[in-house]
Amino acid sequence: RKPVVKQHNNFIVFRDSFVFIVFSPQGTVNITGIRNLFDISRAVSTFSNLFNIPLALLSNPVIDNITATGTFNTLIDLQSLKRLINTPEENNGSIYSSASFNASYFPAAFCKTFSIGTISIFGSGKYNIIGAKCHDDVQTLYQAMSVHISQLLTTIEMDNQSVVIAD
Repeated sequence: RKPVVKQHNNFIVFRDSFVFIVFSPQGTVNITGIRNLFDISRAVSTFSNLFNIPLALLSNPVIDNITATGTFNTLIDLQSLKRLINTPEENNGSIYSSASFNASYFPAAFCKTFSIGTISIFGSGKYNIIGAKCHDDVQTLYQAMSVHISQLLTTIEMDNQSVVIAD
């Protein structure tokens, strides 16, 4: 099977089992479509074979951006989540704009001990992680947000139980 090739002004896109974007004149290559970390070596090998470049010249790939998606399986009140994470004493840079779409962005600073990547949370409970550099970055962002989501749900549950009906 031949790759699909599309020429643009300063880059060329090759679509095969992965998508290879070759930027000119610097010769930088971005590879997209890698579904898991184990596919990195397969993608580099595919690029090597496709362009007849010795694998030794491609032996040090740099991971620039790992993305991940999933769901927390619950609806999330994004304004309450933002208030929980951005206490008055500390603004961790989260952004919530219901005018754009129902999502909040939390740069990794909300983790307190971590600064790589961003997690976007949607009111539906779905999330996107972008900007991670390794599997541990993804796990750290996910686990830190899971703790905050659990705290939020516990707070909401306690608030619902503390309703007092006056006589």
